[in-house]
Parts: sequence; structure tokens; C-alpha cells
Amino acid sequence: MAKGPESDSLEERWGHRFGQVGRGIQIISILVLAVILYMGVDLLIGFYTDKTVNSPEKTVDLYLDALERNSFGELYDLTAQSQLVDIYGREVTESELRDHFEITTNEHTLNFGDYEVITLEKDQDVRYFSVQIANSSSTAQGELLLKLIKEDGIWKVVYPFPIIR
Repeated sequence: MAKGPESDSLEERWGHRFGQVGRGIQIISILVLAVILYMGVDLLIGFYTDKTVNSPEKTVDLYLDALERNSFGELYDLTAQSQLVDIYGREVTESELRDHFEITTNEHTLNFGDYEVITLEKDQDVRYFSVQIANSSSTAQGELLLKLIKEDGIWKVVYPFPIIR
């Protein structure tokens, strides 16, 4: 049986449609793969950023360093603003925080020397730490208890929680 012009055009039309569907599936597959790749890279960047830049342990180190240097502006920045209130619920200003630290440290520069940070309690957005200060030549000895919370995705120290025992 010889193929007529009608059968050729039907086969061509169906072949053309299948070709279009195949190209559409390829494009969708490439887009889905690109989205998955983007999400994977974003998760990796977030994971390693949290571990190296925005970890609670790094925040404790930065806080103690700022405390040693009497850098009250840094201490204020490292303190959770949502928790920065006095016992009456009034916001504590940066100058009031500085005054509190000057009174607490008796206006002496602290030298923590060697210390060990121990995690006491761990929750998704809350951490409690014990900082063991063991250096005999340091001016601050004993234990410092810290509570950290995640505020807008960044670890911050809760005020007035730091307690020296």
C-alpha cells in the first residue's frame, strides 16, 4: 500500500507535536535541576556561615573579647535588643548598658586569659553556656553564665543574664 499525502502529513504532525513535547520536558527538567542546584548551594552557604561566622560559640568569643577591651558599643551590638530591658520593662540605652558594665567590672579592664566554653543547654534558638575561666594570672576567675538567643537569624547575648560566679 502506498502512502498518500494525507498519511505523511498526519505522521509529520504527530512527530512535530512529540518533538515539541520532548523539548518542553527537557526545558522543564533543566529548570528543575537549576532550582535544586541553587537550593543546595544556598543551604551549604547557610550551613558554613552559621558554623564559622554566626555560631553561638563565636558570639560568646566576640562578647568576651569586647568585655575584655571595654568595647561597650560592641557589647551593645552583641546584646539581644528584644531582651534589652530593665526590671520595669523599659528599654536600656547603650549608655545605661555601659554604666552597668562599668559598675559590674568596677571600672577595671578584665583579662579572662584562658577560658573554656561549655554548652549547658541547647535548643533550636536558645543556648546556655558556662564559661570556665581558669587562668590564674587573669583578673577574672570563676564561671560566667551566658544565655544566647537567635534574634533575626543572628546569635545575641541576653541582658542582664551574664552572671559571674
